Amino acid sequence: MKHSWHAGNKEYTLSWDGIFVSEFPLFYEVSVGTVEGGCDILQWQETTRTNITFGFPPTITNMYKMSLYVYVRAISAGGTYEGVKLVIT
Repeated sequence: MKHSWHAGNKEYTLSWDGIFVSEFPLFYEVSVGTVEGGCDILQWQETTRTNITFGFPPTITNMYKMSLYVYVRAISAGGTYEGVKLVIT
């Protein structure tokens, strides 16, 4: 999984292109939190793209030494899924 920080906009872009392989269309759910399993930044955002850009909620004012816990889940039409985790420090 790739990630990049856009300081001017205070946004992250995540990309998981090529990680999930399926002969059927997939959609993805993305969650990002400041603790493992958390979702205080992004809560299960759905997308059909293999990337997402997100900002921080106004409740988070200090990003110094913050770790981000990312979870991306790929879901097929049949409801089966596979997930990957990433920690950004």
